[in-house]
Amino acid sequence: MKATLALITFLCAASCNAAEIRWTAAQSPINLAKTFEIPPNDTLIIEAGVVVNSSSQFLVPYENSKVVIVGTEHKPVVFIGGGIDAYRSGNQILVRYLIMTNGWIQSGRDAARFEAYDCTFQATAFSTRGKTNILMRNRFLGQVNWDIGNTTLVNNLFTFPPGAPPETVMFNWPPATSLIRYNSFLVGNMTVIRSGTFDISLNYWTTTNSQVIEDRIIDRNDTFNSPGYVTFTPFLTAPDPETPTLPDQPAPPKAPVLDVKKSITIEFTSEPLIFYAIEGSNDTKVWNVLLGQILGDGGRISRSLEAEGSFLFYRIRASREP
Repeated sequence: MKATLALITFLCAASCNAAEIRWTAAQSPINLAKTFEIPPNDTLIIEAGVVVNSSSQFLVPYENSKVVIVGTEHKPVVFIGGGIDAYRSGNQILVRYLIMTNGWIQSGRDAARFEAYDCTFQATAFSTRGKTNILMRNRFLGQVNWDIGNTTLVNNLFTFPPGAPPETVMFNWPPATSLIRYNSFLVGNMTVIRSGTFDISLNYWTTTNSQVIEDRIIDRNDTFNSPGYVTFTPFLTAPDPETPTLPDQPAPPKAPVLDVKKSITIEFTSEPLIFYAIEGSNDTKVWNVLLGQILGDGGRISRSLEAEGSFLFYRIRASREP
């Protein structure tokens, strides 16, 4: 019988001496010019709607400190580049509704804990060798190279962005106690590097042909570089209903139509999880980005552009990528 796993409860106070650092949507975007260090026992809370532009910089929690990301379905936290480097003892990374692109997450010492629910990770690498790792209902887009510790990986979707070539999902040295169940592996191969036999049964592979699944799994049967074997049967013949899916790819988002006139306030109706940029021009041939990386939430968005009032024309550009 399928186990029922409790949802995470975000508890942010570690001790009476702990401090709380909070990034709010009003402060967004957060642009990291250097590593952001979280002192021992303190907690960084990133609230819904915050955009973090971290380039190649990282959040670095010290001993027993936490990173708590609390986005919502319509106002996720967006993390672009860089990542979270939680390699010290007692670190905790607790995440819900995060969109991370071109990032890296490490959690790897003693009592370290990493939990992620309802997130989207695109081109993100993981090294989660801490004591406890729980990942449920997430979407993984693109190649995954994962140094994996004791992990519960349940009801996640592994696929690739439209037009991208299928690549490999690689699990490096997962412990035998790891639980990988009810996930959907839509395209690409899987490489599992560990000794002994590793069980990844009860996952969905888009086919009922066991030979096709076996051909997609790279283990000792395929290369001496992999020292162990993978067991994948029985497998699911349809996606588990609790696993996220990718809807049919819609047409590219249409940018809201603006009146072609001089204006200092721009208003438009947004779509959830679509990025918008406001551009200005004096001849409609050369456009200048005035405001970018505006994340839509399905509601009306209003932006004041007093400093750019000299432009004659304005437009909105929409994209699914930041």
